[in-house]
Amino acid sequence: MISAGGVPIPADASDIHYVTENGSARVSFLSNQMPDYLHRAGLVPEGESLFDKNYGGAYGLGQDDGELPEGLCGPALKGPAWSYYVPGPGPGVDILVERAPIAYDTFRAPARVIATFNIR
Repeated sequence: MISAGGVPIPADASDIHYVTENGSARVSFLSNQMPDYLHRAGLVPEGESLFDKNYGGAYGLGQDDGELPEGLCGPALKGPAWSYYVPGPGPGVDILVERAPIAYDTFRAPARVIATFNIR
């Protein structure tokens, strides 16, 4: 079982790539189950909007631009994207998820995800 920040990645995850470096890890994958994953990871409380600015925000990435952190192989994350973060003290988990290019209150289907977390 592969987990990102202690939470198993979605069962439907595919095209999985990862890299570890200097006490952090990045996992990239595709999934159609992002709402469930974000709730299980504790990034968005159950019943709250997935696009509530209390839990994340728009990520500065153009629609035609792609982003792939150094050392991580595979397809790049494309914009628009939404960034989630764990508030307060903890292991430091950041999740970037591709949003739909037209309806900004939904994800692509499937959505590319890049999860970055501390492993120390």
